[in-house]
Amino acid sequence: MAASAILSPDKHAQGLAAYQHGRFAEALELIGEAIAESETGERWNDWAVAQVAVGNLADAEKAFRRALKIEPENLHAAANLGGLLAAAGRAAEAIPLLKKSFPALAGEEKNVVAKLLDDCRKRTKLAVRASLAARARGGVAPNRRRAGRNAP
Repeated sequence: MAASAILSPDKHAQGLAAYQHGRFAEALELIGEAIAESETGERWNDWAVAQVAVGNLADAEKAFRRALKIEPENLHAAANLGGLLAAAGRAAEAIPLLKKSFPALAGEEKNVVAKLLDDCRKRTKLAVRASLAARARGGVAPNRRRAGRNAP
């Protein structure tokens, strides 16, 4: 049976099976067709995960955000977007998403998110310390006049 003749719930399921077997392009096509027929947060999340697998991180981020727009309580999408942002060094953006998803997770997922949260918190603290140190050295002085400059 051709992929276009499959009903959307079956396309989604077949897309997930293709993903699990490492056939990411096929997974993207099938899940994308399922989304075109009926958008859900779950489908956008799954499509985003496949985008991550093929290295399309910008598209994955947009898709995770779309999943959360459709289903704000989709905790897997929140965890996945948080993980993507954390990996991209955007710890401050990742923390609220990871915190939101943490209570609903279990097992290895919960352990991974706990580690990501800890890493993000440490990175955020280091960034704040570095910023304060730069200010203390005079590296950032938006409201201070520097010596030797004439006042307007």
